Amino acid sequence: MARISYQEKLSRQFNRYIVSIALVLLAALSALLLLHTFFITQFQNLKNNQLLCQQVEEDCLQWENFLRSEESQNTFLSRLRDQCSDNHVSYFVNSFSLERDLEGGLILSDRNGEIVYNSVVHDHTNLHLSYFHSLLAENVIETGTELYDTIYQKTGETGCYVLAVPVYNQNRIRQGVAAVYISGGNWEDEMRQNQFDGVVVGGNDYVLAVSNPGLLDGLMNRFAPEEGGFYSAGGRSYRQTKDAVAKYGLTVFTYQQTGDMLAYYMVLVLAICVLLLALLFTGRTFSHRIADLNARSVETLHEEITTIQDRAGKHRIELHTDDEFETIAEHINTMLDHLDSLNQRNMELARLNNQMERLQLEAQFDPHFLYNTLESIRYGVRLGDKGIDSMILRLTGLLRYSISPAESPVTLEEDLGHLQDYLDIIHYRFQSRFHYSIDIPDNCLSRYCPKLLLQPLVENSVKYGLQCRKTLTVTIRGWEEEGFLCLEVRDDGPGIEPERLEELRALIASGDRQSTHHGLKNVARRLQLQFGSDSTLNLASRPGEGTAVRIRVAHTEGLL
Repeated sequence: MARISYQEKLSRQFNRYIVSIALVLLAALSALLLLHTFFITQFQNLKNNQLLCQQVEEDCLQWENFLRSEESQNTFLSRLRDQCSDNHVSYFVNSFSLERDLEGGLILSDRNGEIVYNSVVHDHTNLHLSYFHSLLAENVIETGTELYDTIYQKTGETGCYVLAVPVYNQNRIRQGVAAVYISGGNWEDEMRQNQFDGVVVGGNDYVLAVSNPGLLDGLMNRFAPEEGGFYSAGGRSYRQTKDAVAKYGLTVFTYQQTGDMLAYYMVLVLAICVLLLALLFTGRTFSHRIADLNARSVETLHEEITTIQDRAGKHRIELHTDDEFETIAEHINTMLDHLDSLNQRNMELARLNNQMERLQLEAQFDPHFLYNTLESIRYGVRLGDKGIDSMILRLTGLLRYSISPAESPVTLEEDLGHLQDYLDIIHYRFQSRFHYSIDIPDNCLSRYCPKLLLQPLVENSVKYGLQCRKTLTVTIRGWEEEGFLCLEVRDDGPGIEPERLEELRALIASGDRQSTHHGLKNVARRLQLQFGSDSTLNLASRPGEGTAVRIRVAHTEGLL
């Protein structure tokens, strides 16, 4: 097989690199264009949709609160009793709408459906509106609803969203119906001010507000586009985002017009082609020059490598060219010193084993606590305990926290939050038999500690303390001392006999990985694995007086 020169090989490789760079550049710029066209446009459309949904919901809520307010109910009742004039009601309604920049009119009817006050249109002979409102008032009275909503629609016009409430007297007897007819003008102004298009529709797809009539595409006053991310109207293509104002049964569509990508692509391809030709023209000349400069260094390096092969790897390359080839020679010499790399490999294996053991230790969770808590929740449900929802939430939060992966320490504040859930569950189970207190200053809360550090200690106190005592008190304290985070869990349980106490201390100190006793040994082992040998766990107890476990956690800087 014919060999090619180093210069020719370098020239070919250089040309490949140029083509590859040009293609990567083309792909990157294309991706950026697509990102801007699709993702950023979609993000802006989602933001606009949220803004419009919020405006729609806020306007409807303000009108709802207006109708339900005590002042409004008294004003409506006074007008139904002929105790105030239309001007008084108009001033009251207009003051509210102008202060909050809302658009809408009020119709007030008595319990027979007769319109008493109308600010929607001033012509009381409008048969369409009168007939519609009489049906609405009849529905409100017959259904007994406290808030009735519907759409008022006339052919060829955008509709009004209608909220209606009954009007009561002092004896809570319905005297009539007050309904506000909300115009979509506010919502159209919101879309125009923020420079986006949208449509707000109600039940039966009736249009309540539209920023650009061209979006309806001849659909008149109904709008029901197909599901999907795109919509076409008037020969234009739009990105479509849809969301619902669920409380009031309204649907909000927002649109962003998509740009024409063909022109962008043509300019982009032309620029890349020009760049590619320029690189190819200059690249071949530079590749030959570089090959000439490096030919001597390559020849020397080749001879030295041949010598290494002849001497079974005992030779070291000596090359002093003050360029990249000298660096290559140094790297080859480094690789020949395999003892250093082997040592690094062994250290990595030890670190991985350390990490696997720590994760295995963190996976422990007392099944008896889970069974007993579920049994307590079952009885609480059967007895109709109103606080049982809180216990279920605390238990699920604690379970999620205990089984979630924790490859790094957590703050004491985070761990205490879940310990509080555990303590509340224990207090719920044992009621007055169990008491606890936590005294940890704020400056300790930001310190780091292993996940589930204190919970196993409290579990031991509860497990062994309540077996022999009618009541148990657990005290949790924390402080900083000489750069260490110090924590103490103390109980007033039966304590531990001296012989058993010495056995437990020996077990903790040994770090026996095969022991079936988790608890204190687990906590002590995790402390050493994550925070170093300076982090310790000490156990103290007196029979009949209680037990105390004290922990010292070293600072995390520079530790695993």
